[in-house]
Amino acid sequence: MLTNVSRHPRLVRRGAGVLGVLLVLGGLALALRNPEQQEERGVRLYWLIASGLRADPERFALYRWAADGQLPHLAGLIADGTSGYSLPDFPASPETGFASLMSGTHPRRHHVAGVAIDTRDGGLAPAHGGAPATTERAQAPVWQMLAASGRHVALLSLPSVMAPPPADAAPAPPTDGEPPTPMRLVLATSGDRPVQPLGPRDERPAESVAAMGDLDLQARATAYVLDTYHPDVFVQAVDVAPSVPAVAAWPAPAAPPSAELLALYQKVDAILGAAMAHADKQTLFVLSSDRGLDLVNREVRLNRLFVSQGWLVTTAAAAGDLTIDWAKTRVALRGAAHVYINPNGLGGPYERALGPAYEHLRDDVIAAVTALTDSEGGHPLARAVRWEEAPDALALPTEAIGDLVLVATPGYGWSAALSGDGDVIGAPSAPTLASTQDARVAHGLWTPFVIAGPGVRRKHTLAEPVSHVDHLPTVLQLLGVALPVAIEGQVVSEVVLAQP
Repeated sequence: MLTNVSRHPRLVRRGAGVLGVLLVLGGLALALRNPEQQEERGVRLYWLIASGLRADPERFALYRWAADGQLPHLAGLIADGTSGYSLPDFPASPETGFASLMSGTHPRRHHVAGVAIDTRDGGLAPAHGGAPATTERAQAPVWQMLAASGRHVALLSLPSVMAPPPADAAPAPPTDGEPPTPMRLVLATSGDRPVQPLGPRDERPAESVAAMGDLDLQARATAYVLDTYHPDVFVQAVDVAPSVPAVAAWPAPAAPPSAELLALYQKVDAILGAAMAHADKQTLFVLSSDRGLDLVNREVRLNRLFVSQGWLVTTAAAAGDLTIDWAKTRVALRGAAHVYINPNGLGGPYERALGPAYEHLRDDVIAAVTALTDSEGGHPLARAVRWEEAPDALALPTEAIGDLVLVATPGYGWSAALSGDGDVIGAPSAPTLASTQDARVAHGLWTPFVIAGPGVRRKHTLAEPVSHVDHLPTVLQLLGVALPVAIEGQVVSEVVLAQP
C-alpha cells in the first residue's frame, strides 16, 4: 500500500513515495519464533534510516550534541561502535539516497536517478510523459539479499522505490516441511485510507504506525516489532524532513541547537533507544540517512537564460503563463539539473543528437552557464558534465539524464521557471531544498553513519566521510554474508575489528 510523504509546510521538496507497511519475509515462522530460538541465528541487524537527518561538523553537530548528553541513546551507540559522516550520491534526493544505501550501488547501476526525466517512453513535454526516473531500480536491495540468505526480514515504512511489491493478502500459514511464504503485515496507511491491523489476519496489536514522519508512533512500533516478531533483520525508515524547523531555528556554526531542532533529533534518538531496549547483545545497530537538508540561497532560472540566447521559445498560455514550444526549442532545463539539447528542436520523441552542430551548441550552452555571475560576483556553476562522461564523473546512468548535467556551487540551485520577473539569478520564490550540489564540498548534504555491535570497533571516529554505497557492504561483512559481485561500495575497514 503506497502513501506519499507529507509536503514540508515550509520547504519545497520532492516527496518520496512511502510503503506504509511492515513486510516480513518468513511469514508465521517468524511471528511464532521466540527469543531463545533467535539465539541460534547469530548476529542480527537493526538498521534505522532517518530521511533528511543532517549531520555535519559545523552546524548540525549531532555528535557533539550526543557527547553533551542531549542524545543519550546515540551517545551509547557511539561509545560502543564507530561513527562518522557519509556522502550521498548525486543528486541528493530521497529516492537516490535510499537506493544507494539499500543496494550498495551508485545510480549508474541501480538506475534510481532521483530528479532526472525518463525519456524512453516519450519526449520532454509533459504531454509526452517525461516522468521522473525514480521507479525502476535495476539492483537488488538489502532485504532481498538477506532474505535469500535464510534470514527473516522485517521492513517498516521503506520508500516505495526500494520496497518490495505489496502482496494482495496474507497467505495461509506454512505446513510442516514447506518453506515459509512472504506475509504482508500492514502497520498503517496515511491520508484518507483506513488503518489496517498488524499481524496475521485476525491478530489485533496494541500499536500501529501512521507514516514515516510520525516519530512518536514509530518509536512504539519499533518496540512492538522487535518484541513480537524477533526478526533477524529489521530495516526501518523514518522521515524527519517534514518536521525540520524553519531556517531561522537552524544553529549557527559551532552554536548549540535550537530547542525545536533538538526536540526533533531527540525523537530519532528515542527510536534508537526503543531498538536498544528491545534487542540484545547479538544485534548490529546501524544509523544512516538518505541525505542531509540544506537550503538554496540563490535560484538560477536557466530557462530564462536560454530564452535570452534564442535557444528556448515560449508561447503564451492561460492566465498569462508561458509554456515551451518544444518543436522550436533547442535547449531546455528539465528536472533539477538536466539540460536537454538538440539543434533540430526538442519536439516529439526524444533522441540524443549527434554531429558537429550538436557539439557546437552544447559547448555554447556550457560557456553561457559558466559565464553566469550574481550581483556579488559568485559563480553558480561548479561543473558541467556531458552525458557520456556522467557514469565516471557523477556515477549516473546515461539513459536517464540530460545532454548536460549541471552541478551547482553550494548555496545555488537551478530552476526551470519561466514566469515572473526577468532576472536569471535571484532569491528563491519559496524555500527550496538543495539537491544538485556535490556532497564532497556541500557539507549541508552530509549525513551520519553510526554502527555498533558484534565485530565493530568501539569508540572510533572515521578519519574521512564514507560513501552511501559503503554502508551495505560493511553491514554484510559483519553479518558474514558474501558480497554480491554487483555491489560497488567498499567495506569500511576502519569499522571492522581485526580477527584474532
